[in-house]
Amino acid sequence: MQGNNVSKRLIAVLVAGALGAVAVVLLVNYANDANDRAYDNAKLVKVLQVKDRIEAGTKVSEIGDSVETVELPKAAVVPSAVSDLDDLSGLSTTTELEPGEQLIPSRFAQNGAVAGSVDATIPKGYQELTLPLSAARAVGGVLRPGDHVGVVSSVQTANGDAITRLVKNQVLVTRIVAAGVDQTAGDGQGKALLVTLAVKVSEAGRIINTAEYGKVWLMKQNADTERGNGGFTSKIELGQK
Repeated sequence: MQGNNVSKRLIAVLVAGALGAVAVVLLVNYANDANDRAYDNAKLVKVLQVKDRIEAGTKVSEIGDSVETVELPKAAVVPSAVSDLDDLSGLSTTTELEPGEQLIPSRFAQNGAVAGSVDATIPKGYQELTLPLSAARAVGGVLRPGDHVGVVSSVQTANGDAITRLVKNQVLVTRIVAAGVDQTAGDGQGKALLVTLAVKVSEAGRIINTAEYGKVWLMKQNADTERGNGGFTSKIELGQK
């Protein structure tokens, strides 16, 4: 009698397990069918997408092997994305393009100039100074004329130390151009950006000296950025040899 009860319980467990497995399979199939239906019903649009990294300042005529045509649901397509390189003929990239990005006109301009930008007016008493900088040293290439930056100087000293300090806050950017030439100074990689700044005479010498014998970094600032120079930091102070 006891053996029959055990057998019945075992059968019940097996039946419940089988029903549960069937339910899971049905649920998964339903979800997959729903996804397939949603995708099939979506309007697919052909766009150009970056497959290999493209450097700033690269001509459109040179990027054919680095892009590919893909079909995406309309909802996933970036507004103004292009499907034909002829739409960008004669232009160059104004910033680095990463794999997976869709091609949009705002990242291209004639002769590498930043798209849609207008040179900022130079304040009275200031003069312009242009620096060739890699995108990494120029806030990732997102700067536009009219922006303000902090200029940071980092130079080696005669005793083997290295000093990093802020040269000037709130420096006006008047022009940005993707130069289309290799930036070989320091550890700059890829194409250089030509960043033009409005500076006073007293600031120009320090910035130029750093560009010649050290490294320059720019920090994008706004009206709420804290003021002050932050002192300086040295390699020895940080415990580096």
